[in-house]
Amino acid sequence: MTVTIQKLDEGIIVEIGQQAWLGVAASLGMSALAALRNPFSLLSRLDDIAQDLSLIHISEPTRPY
Repeated sequence: MTVTIQKLDEGIIVEIGQQAWLGVAASLGMSALAALRNPFSLLSRLDDIAQDLSLIHISEPTRPY
């Protein structure tokens, strides 16, 4: 769980979010270990790696209009 609080001229912004870091880290770790044993194993995991990377996002601060 992450909580971001930003001060603005008009007030504050509070964002609450949750990311599954442990699951993504475990999946990427398994891919890395498999690649150490057999680099060609990455070819079969490309879809999983792309999905893991799409789950990781760092939100940029937004300002209300």
